[in-house]
Amino acid sequence: MATGKESYFITSDGWKIRTALWIPHQAHMAVVLVGGRGDFIEKYAELIQDLFNQGFAVATFDWRGQGLSGRTTAAPYRSYTPDFEILRNDFNELMQNHFKPQLAACTNAGIGVLAHSMGGLVTLMLLNNQPQLFERVVLMAPMCGIKTGVLPTALVRQLARFAVRLGHGERFIPEQGPYGAAFRAERRQQRLTSDTERFAREAAAIDKNPGLAIGGITYGWLNAAFKAFDGLRSAGFGGNIACPVHIFVADHEQLVDNDATYNVAKRLPNADIRLVAGAAHEIYREQDAVRTPALKSVFGFLGAQHA
Repeated sequence: MATGKESYFITSDGWKIRTALWIPHQAHMAVVLVGGRGDFIEKYAELIQDLFNQGFAVATFDWRGQGLSGRTTAAPYRSYTPDFEILRNDFNELMQNHFKPQLAACTNAGIGVLAHSMGGLVTLMLLNNQPQLFERVVLMAPMCGIKTGVLPTALVRQLARFAVRLGHGERFIPEQGPYGAAFRAERRQQRLTSDTERFAREAAAIDKNPGLAIGGITYGWLNAAFKAFDGLRSAGFGGNIACPVHIFVADHEQLVDNDATYNVAKRLPNADIRLVAGAAHEIYREQDAVRTPALKSVFGFLGAQHA
């Protein structure tokens, strides 16, 4: 991967957020790459290189609570946040006080965003408040809702809310736990990508730096997610997001709710949505036959020099 500039940004409430920036010679466009739950910068190394090769300046970061940013629980391998508004505020501060000044200095063509999964949810939340923040928006498998398996969504929602009220917000939900063998298992791989080699790179990065690892979700995270989904359905949401929005949903999706994504897309004035045939949740880590045409569309939409 091209050499980037890594640094830490301190939020207004004192949280340490790990960031990275790549600026090619004569960048013609800038893209902020926004990862999903449990992700870290190294997981996107191939995609960052692809963007860099297309002439984009690339900025990215580890969310609060994961990667090498400050963790949110005493047991660091838990996915926890009491409210996704906290993540939205982190993203806003990063943009206003860290990324925009640096990206504006390398290009005058505006800033686009490429957001995956949970990153897509938080990007939508931010855009609803600041619709002029980005010139163009790409959402890949955005988390506009989640699949809850055999249990009805309404019941899962009530259980999460009740657990938080009892003070169990930082506890893992059933069938979730610390980072371990299950995160490298074929079952998880099939949920994320059909490409075994790309899947294995995540584990290799964690072996090199175990501090990147994170385990499963907690009741607090789940409760916060449901509150954020309510926001996407609230009156007037998305009506002022006039910038072009390009949305990709995975044909073999097992984690997020594609129907919820289609419903959100209908609320955006200038959005189009595409089903990626053969793709699991992490389209950017799929096999070349699936990944390459999808990314070609992404790069062209964002204004690549060589798409």
